[in-house]
Amino acid sequence: MTAPDCVTARRARATRPTFSAGDEVQCRWGDEWLPAKVHEVFDDGTSTVMWLPDRTLTHDVPDSAIRSRVVPVDRAELEQTAGFIAGVRAAKVARRESAKENDKQARSVAALFLRPGSGPDNSFQKCGALPAPL
Repeated sequence: MTAPDCVTARRARATRPTFSAGDEVQCRWGDEWLPAKVHEVFDDGTSTVMWLPDRTLTHDVPDSAIRSRVVPVDRAELEQTAGFIAGVRAAKVARRESAKENDKQARSVAALFLRPGSGPDNSFQKCGALPAPL
């Protein structure tokens, strides 16, 4: 027993890639994938595409001959961006470590000059001369 035509058509629509008019894509021309723009999309699984180099139209292009546009990546730019991100991360770690060290130093200075729990409300009380400000 075969599935009704409407079920088969629904399955075909669900599995094929969806493109909209205006999407920049690559379209197969012989053995090559060339830049194109979807001009019109039809329910029968075909589209009209406009070839970007010369802006000519081709009708009834099957969805199987259309794919998402592949954007070339400049390796030097990618490495520069990765280096920048690594530098930002390293700076954040350095700031965090510096803040921890500053906090540790502040606590040790406070421990020298303040005695915990000796104030009227169980707070710190001055127990020695504080150093003069710089």
